[in-house]
Amino acid sequence: MTAIIGGGLLLVLVPIVAILAAIALPAYNDYTVRAKVAGAVTALQPLKDKVQHFADDEGRCPGANDAGFPAPGDFAHAGLSAVNIGRFNNGHCGIEATLALPGKSLDGDLLWLEYDRDSGRWECSGESNDKYLPPSCRG
Repeated sequence: MTAIIGGGLLLVLVPIVAILAAIALPAYNDYTVRAKVAGAVTALQPLKDKVQHFADDEGRCPGANDAGFPAPGDFAHAGLSAVNIGRFNNGHCGIEATLALPGKSLDGDLLWLEYDRDSGRWECSGESNDKYLPPSCRG
């Protein structure tokens, strides 16, 4: 009789564990992707500071040819494959970063960090779904 009760418990427990796994694994995957994107945005902070100081001091946007700024492929950081620095079409100075997240749908997506010299503020946006972007970058 004990074997029958144990088997019945197993028949109930296995589907419950499967349902919990079906919910938890995608949520964990989203969490890890968000963490990697946030890490990439954080890694750009030193460049943001340099772009802002350059733009404020020189009155123009820096480019990769300006001293102290990396060429597009030279800024190495986990989560980023390329970083371009320059002037956007709207006249703002900024950084365009390409995400490097192999095996993820965001691999190759662009992030834009734009500095408006007139207001002294930074704006962040990206091609990726807002749920993966840090709160400061969501549209």
